Amino acid sequence: MPITRPLIAVDLSDAGEATTRWTANIVPAGTTVVLGHAVDVPEPPGFLRDLFPDTDAVVALAEQGARRELTALAARVPIPDVVCDVRAGRAVDVLLQIAEDRGVDSIVLGPHGAREGLGQVIGSTAVKLARQSAVPVIVVRGPSVARKPARLLVAIDESFASAAALRWAALFAVDMGASLHVCTVVPPLLTNALSIAATDAERADAMRQVTDATALWLDEIVAAVPEVRPTMTSSVHLGRPADVITALADAQAADLVVVGRNAGGIANMLLGSVADAILRHGATSTAVIPG
Repeated sequence: MPITRPLIAVDLSDAGEATTRWTANIVPAGTTVVLGHAVDVPEPPGFLRDLFPDTDAVVALAEQGARRELTALAARVPIPDVVCDVRAGRAVDVLLQIAEDRGVDSIVLGPHGAREGLGQVIGSTAVKLARQSAVPVIVVRGPSVARKPARLLVAIDESFASAAALRWAALFAVDMGASLHVCTVVPPLLTNALSIAATDAERADAMRQVTDATALWLDEIVAAVPEVRPTMTSSVHLGRPADVITALADAQAADLVVVGRNAGGIANMLLGSVADAILRHGATSTAVIPG
């Protein structure tokens, strides 16, 4: 089971409660769930310091209020074993530290909060967590937040991170009893180069050869995954990866998109841009798996 000790990053909004309920719906009985929250109180501007002479006291009050709200949330959601962890600091730093200290195997959060102005902050937090976390980061959103995932889409390439993403998706699909569609996208740089061919017929033939060779490779990758033998399909696409993946997720009504993230280098920059685009602009819950 890929998710047995999750950290839920709660922003004390309705989205936070929906994310907590989604997680409760997918974890096995007896799972310990960590509810984490970061209290980030900025320094007041000079003209307000007389009103807030003791910032530490303000932080302490905010922490106390957050713990109270997390405790109330834990009482409303049917998870028998819940740990509440509230700390002061920047959201990304706090959540990464909680994840390390608590030994979690995943971080789950919503895309944004319901409070005015909070959406961009939480969105930025999700992207930064996905880039930096040592464990999978799952951003829960869209209609699928109200149900157990039934249709998964995993996008892969030849990277080590994609191998990790495929294995994670396979195990998760088995646990959920879900179908799994595996896709790969031939990037624009290659297809643009092929488009220089002299004639339309030559271009079509070159594209067909690329698609056929990629499909053969994909079939071999899928056949090598032992964990999944329920409904499993695959497809090859040409175009911009983020656009293709988000469109395919919409077309298939996927409940979860799974992508990998490499440890570093140019490949991570390219994959990072795809994952960033899917997280920022996609409408489907997304899991980013570190390689």
